[in-house]
Amino acid sequence: MRSILLERNMGRIVFVAVAFLFASVSFVFGFGAGMEGCSGNCTACHSISKGEALELMRPFGQDIEVLDVKPSIVRGLYEAIFRKGKDEGIVYIDFGKKYLINGVVIDAGQRKNITENELISRKRIDVSAIHLENALVLGNPKGRTKLYIFTDPECPYCAKLHGEITKMIAQDPQLLVYVILTPLDIHPDAARKTDSIICASKINMANAVRMLEQSYRRENIDSISCGKTYATSAQQQSKDLGINITPTIVIPDGRVVLGMKSAGELKSLLLNKNASAGASVDATN
Repeated sequence: MRSILLERNMGRIVFVAVAFLFASVSFVFGFGAGMEGCSGNCTACHSISKGEALELMRPFGQDIEVLDVKPSIVRGLYEAIFRKGKDEGIVYIDFGKKYLINGVVIDAGQRKNITENELISRKRIDVSAIHLENALVLGNPKGRTKLYIFTDPECPYCAKLHGEITKMIAQDPQLLVYVILTPLDIHPDAARKTDSIICASKINMANAVRMLEQSYRRENIDSISCGKTYATSAQQQSKDLGINITPTIVIPDGRVVLGMKSAGELKSLLLNKNASAGASVDATN
């Protein structure tokens, strides 16, 4: 989920070295706590509108829309969130409104990718757009509390999440979980398993779930043919929804959670509708 602004014809963007960022931070904090300057309230002296940000970015795409612009966590820079086509990205602008910086900000102490976390926290999916006709159904088919899980049958993190989901189902009789099989190209047998599991689900849902659990345990599963190929349409759906990581969890209000989460974390997200559901992206991944 990298910035989409960088293209071959964007030679006019000036890339500022990492050394500039460190120098900017050192200079700003040199004022000291409590003194006038950008170590205090930067917005008292510096501001930028969405229109100004758009004018700076317009030469690199007429279809760019600036969604938000605000001071970055890095002193001396603004963070402009933009949309180009169906995708969103972030570009950084210096306080002088002269340079566009295309890249990521990483919290070195916590080893967290700040840029990606910001984009993930904003992501929403319209759950009514999720096709469920080929989903596996876990828990109470008529349950009021719903979770949508995009999973790959060969994904080890999906297997761990499945164990947490099983705990939640045992504790909540109103939980309905839709498991949407999403085979990734990096897993060589995932497409075959997806077709076989979905074919099995058309006859017996419990048997299909057992097959998925066998795959999670790295056991071989039989090939089942029902005259249809489901893997391709599953991959297309994930592409249309902007999902490229498994597991991806969608909360009923559209918030998106990436990666494995514990049962406790998911319960908190379901209870707290105002909580941020994004993932904490480790910069070392």
